[in-house]
Amino acid sequence: MASIDDESGSSSKKTVGKRGVTRLQKIHKAKSNGKRIEVQWNSRGQPIKHNSKTFASFIGVTVRRLVPISLDNWSAKKNKEAVGAYKQNIWDEIEKAFIIGEEHRAFVYREAGKLHREFRTKMARSYLKDSKGGFVKHRPAKYSFCIKQDDWDKFVAQHMTAKFQKVSDENRERALNPQHPYRKSRLGCARLEADMVEESEVGEINRSQVWKAARVNKSGVIDNENVQRVVDQCEKLTEALSEEERQDLGPTNILFEALNLPNYSGRVRTYGFGVCSRDILPRQNRPTQMDFEKLYGFCNSLKSRLEVLEREKIERDKLDREKLERQQTEEVEEKQQPKQVSERLQQPEKVAQRQHLEQVVERKQPEKVVESRLPSDKGSCNPGSFSNIPEGLFPVNIYLSSPSRCLVARGKLYNTKDGDVSMVGQAIGTIVPWPTKLLEFVAECEKIPGQSQNKGNNIQHSVEYSVSSPNKSNKKFKIEESPRVGGSAGIANLPFLDMYVKKMMRVGSLIQIKMEESIFGEEFLEQLRVESIKEILDHNWLSASIITVFSRYLYDKFISPNGLINKFSFISPHVSREDNLGNGIAKILLKDEEFKDKMILAPCNLGKHWVLLVINLNAEVIYYMDPLNGEPTKHQNFKTKFENALQIYRANSSSKVPKVSKSKKISWQKIKCPRQINGVDCGYFVMRFMKEVIMENEFMIPTNYFFDHKCRTYSHDKLTEVKEDWATYVVDDVFGKQEAIILPN
Repeated sequence: MASIDDESGSSSKKTVGKRGVTRLQKIHKAKSNGKRIEVQWNSRGQPIKHNSKTFASFIGVTVRRLVPISLDNWSAKKNKEAVGAYKQNIWDEIEKAFIIGEEHRAFVYREAGKLHREFRTKMARSYLKDSKGGFVKHRPAKYSFCIKQDDWDKFVAQHMTAKFQKVSDENRERALNPQHPYRKSRLGCARLEADMVEESEVGEINRSQVWKAARVNKSGVIDNENVQRVVDQCEKLTEALSEEERQDLGPTNILFEALNLPNYSGRVRTYGFGVCSRDILPRQNRPTQMDFEKLYGFCNSLKSRLEVLEREKIERDKLDREKLERQQTEEVEEKQQPKQVSERLQQPEKVAQRQHLEQVVERKQPEKVVESRLPSDKGSCNPGSFSNIPEGLFPVNIYLSSPSRCLVARGKLYNTKDGDVSMVGQAIGTIVPWPTKLLEFVAECEKIPGQSQNKGNNIQHSVEYSVSSPNKSNKKFKIEESPRVGGSAGIANLPFLDMYVKKMMRVGSLIQIKMEESIFGEEFLEQLRVESIKEILDHNWLSASIITVFSRYLYDKFISPNGLINKFSFISPHVSREDNLGNGIAKILLKDEEFKDKMILAPCNLGKHWVLLVINLNAEVIYYMDPLNGEPTKHQNFKTKFENALQIYRANSSSKVPKVSKSKKISWQKIKCPRQINGVDCGYFVMRFMKEVIMENEFMIPTNYFFDHKCRTYSHDKLTEVKEDWATYVVDDVFGKQEAIILPN
């Protein structure tokens, strides 16, 4: 009996085999019978509750059957047509088995791509290599129904590359010890949240609660210290904030604060697959036309009020100046009255001499130069009579009346019909009103620079300077900015420009600035937009419009006033950017024969980075100035473009280029110029390079850069100086001369 029991016992045992391939035969059978299964979705477009797992499994089975394992990129542009066909076939199969709307097509495609990657990862982990670490050449027999041998060979070849091995090792090391391990298998955050809502009968679950529930073990206990630390931090933040403050922070910010980890693009934690930030975060409302009209009305009213205040201030300042001048003149007259009386009593000969000189001045004809008495030998002078001064420009001594009357400068006056005299400054170029009582006419014999010829005279005469005409010889001289006549010289214009743009100009406004042919070799209109002006105000990366306007500033303030039109010119950054072959650049070079003697400055954009080329056509040398200290050989297309332009210029200008130079190569010389220390300053460095090259006025640039400007990097003040130059030019010469600002429709 015992043996029978043993035999019966042994015969009753069943052998349990390994799990087979998921095929979902019931779904295929229902599909063939015309039955479709309904899937439930949440408000964010994710499948939840009943049939959601079956739905995901069916997508995976369909992907394995229809998509070859050798497809390594689900969204590759080169496989766009093939991938599109796979996606459409998958969608057709799923529509036959499930009731699904067109609005869920995008989710199905994303889910299919994810499951395809997971299947490839599973094959690589379990079947790609044998026990000895060698690659398996034959496809797995278990999946022979969905994997072809040709596809398996491609799959193995892809995994044998060094690039794939490197990425695989990095991903394996990163996923080895996760800080906050997920514990809910294939349940997913969306289904987990739906189950939590159903169990708690609450309309909404906190994101930190979902994150915590996804990381507890089967007993509902947290057994990871890192997870427990995050949960405690979330509870502290929740208790410290009120309900309104938590709503203002948004649905996920408390969890982000507690995790203190970067948030990757394309996903939001605790929401599950298929949800990104734009699906949950509120979108900002775009302003309407009515909002713009209200803003324009406010700016116009503010502009009118500002103009009225400016006019009132000018009138008030004028009255204050006149009142102060009258007071100072009266004080001087009161102080000097007793001195003049005593002088007449003590020195009658000198008084008679002065009266005689005054009579001589009155008898002079208006066409002739009026001579006055020589200055006193005691270091101070008294004014002569200006009752009959002819109209015109004459040298004068200039006095101050406070705190005591004394000679402070020598200048020139222009007599006007209203009885006042204006002093024309030699270097500044401003026109300053000056009382006639504080001026003394100087004879022609006194206009001697330096020490006076009279040995007994201790007054030092100021040396007269003037902006001379262009140097006709080849002698080099440094260039300075031409003086500004009127305008806003000496005023910080960046804050004013910032205020003007914010209050007075509409979004999208632009100003058309005419660029003459003598500057860039061709005439065009530069569109200076508000957005471009804000780049320099906010110290952002500069666009081509800012560089173009700065080139115009250098031409108007340095090149043209000093007669250097035949020495320096520019190539527009628009041309250097858009001309791919160099034909447009060569066309500009060939327009004028004078270009052959010029140093041509070409600011160039190499794709979010500015460099400066300075071209010496006569020597066929290109000076390369890169704020990042890069090499021109790294940008071969850019280098070839300018070489082609010079070759075209050389071939079409036989009378301008020596025969010897036609056989030699174009020389590129890299200049060790100051270097930028961030990613936005390249445009500001290039503008300063251009200014310094013109100021030095040389025909070549030293390899170690100009001695006076050599430094490791430009300071904040030097960059601000360039920005201030740009802003001052725009305020004085662009806004000051522009009749109207073109506004958007």
